[in-house]
Amino acid sequence: MEMKSKKKRIAILGGGPSGLFVYTRLVESGSNDFEITIFEKKKELGSGMPYSTEGANIEHITNVSDNEVPHIVSSMSDWIYTAPAELLEQYNIKPDQFNEYKVVPRLLFGSYLAAQFEILRKTGKKAGIATAVHFESTITDINYDIKNQTVTVQTTKGSNHEFDFAVICTGHNWPIRYEGKVPGYYDAPYPPRKLIQHFNHPVAIKGSSLTAIDAIRTMARNNGLFEKDSEDNLKFKLNPESTDFKIMMHFRSGMLPAVRFHLEDSHLSNDSLLTKEEIDLHRKSNDGFLSLDFIFEKDFKEIFIEKDPEFYQRIKDFSIEDFVTDMMELRERLDPFQLLRAEYVQAEKSIKRQESIYWKEMLAVLSFAMNHPAKYFSAEDMQRLQKVLMPLISIVIAFVPQKSCEELLALHQAGVLDLVPVGDDSTVEPQNGGGILYNFVDTNNNQRVCIL
Repeated sequence: MEMKSKKKRIAILGGGPSGLFVYTRLVESGSNDFEITIFEKKKELGSGMPYSTEGANIEHITNVSDNEVPHIVSSMSDWIYTAPAELLEQYNIKPDQFNEYKVVPRLLFGSYLAAQFEILRKTGKKAGIATAVHFESTITDINYDIKNQTVTVQTTKGSNHEFDFAVICTGHNWPIRYEGKVPGYYDAPYPPRKLIQHFNHPVAIKGSSLTAIDAIRTMARNNGLFEKDSEDNLKFKLNPESTDFKIMMHFRSGMLPAVRFHLEDSHLSNDSLLTKEEIDLHRKSNDGFLSLDFIFEKDFKEIFIEKDPEFYQRIKDFSIEDFVTDMMELRERLDPFQLLRAEYVQAEKSIKRQESIYWKEMLAVLSFAMNHPAKYFSAEDMQRLQKVLMPLISIVIAFVPQKSCEELLALHQAGVLDLVPVGDDSTVEPQNGGGILYNFVDTNNNQRVCIL
C-alpha cells in the first residue's frame, strides 16, 4: 500500500503585510504539500500595525502608491471598484478617478491588504492548501528542537504548536518605559489616537523620521487648522485655545528626510544588478568576502554609464566616502526647511513629468540589493556601511509624501514647527512631576538644557 507523504507544517508568525507577502508566495508556489498556520495578535489579517488604527489615523498617508506595491491578487486600482461605498465616501474617493501613482490614506490601504488576504485564503483552499488562523494570539516564545528539526511556538493562551518551519513576521514593537508613569511623556506616538488632544505649550519630538511626521500631522490637526490661501498655498492657523502650542523637533543629523519622487522602476528591482553567480565569483577571489566597494562600483556607479553619463563623469572616481561627502555637502550647508522646499519642487516636477531623480532611485535600489549579500561583508566593510553609507541612504529613501511636506512647510512658516539639532550624545530625562529635561550640545558646541 502506498503511503501518503507527510505535509510540511509552516507557521507564519504575524498576519500583517509581511505575513501577507509570505502567504502570497506560498499560495502561488504551485504546490500544496504543506499546511499553513497563521498567528495574529489582532482580529484582522493584512493591515498589521502601520495600516490599522494601531498605527494610523484618518490623516495619515502611505509613502508608496498603488503602482509601487508588489503584486498580490489584484491591484488597488482594481480593488477600489469593489470596496465598500461607505469606506470610499470616508476618504472622498471615486473609483473612476483613482490614480495609481498617488499615495493613499493608510487606513484605506489597510482595508485593501485585509481584502487581499481573504481572497488568498479562498484561493489557497481551492488549491488544497489548508490554512488555520489564530486571531488574538500573541507569541510568547519560540523554541527550535535541533534533534527533531522542529519549531515549537507558544502563545499567551498557553498553547504549544509544533511546526517544521516558522517564518517570523512580527513587525513593530514599542517598549513602554515611562508612558503612563510620567505625565506628558510618550514612549512612541502609536497608537496615534492618544495624541488627539489640545496642547497649549511646546511639545518636544525626538527624531525626524516618518514616525515623527505622523505625530506632527496628528497634533497639528487638533491644535489648529490647515487652509489654502488665495494663491492655493497651504497655511496653518492655531486654535484660540492653543496659542502657545509649538513643536520642537529634536534630531541628531540636523537633516529632514528626502521627498518622494517618481520611480522609473516602481519595484526597485533593477535588471542591471549583480547576479548571484557574479557575487560568488568575486567572493572566491576575495577570501570569501564581498567587497562593499565592489558592490558600490557595480550596483551603483557603473549603472550611470548608460542611464546618466553626466552624473557618472561626476562620481566615477569617487570612493564611498567621497560620494557621501559630496551628496551631504548641500544638505549640511542649507537650512533644512530651505532644502525641503527645494526638494519638494524638484519632486513635484519628477512626478508630473514621470521622470526619476535617478541617483536617489539607484541609492534605494542599492540598499535593497545589499540586504541578502551583506552577510558576506567583512567587519570593516560592515562598519563602513553602517557609519558612512547608511546615514545617507536612510535620509534619501524615506520618501516623504508631498502632502506631508506641504504641512511641515506650512507649520514652519506659521512659527509652530522648529528644528533642534542635538548631535549623537543627547539625553532625555523624564521628570517626576511631568515633562522632560533635554540635554544636548548645540551647533556652536555649547551645552544646552531644555525644559519641556
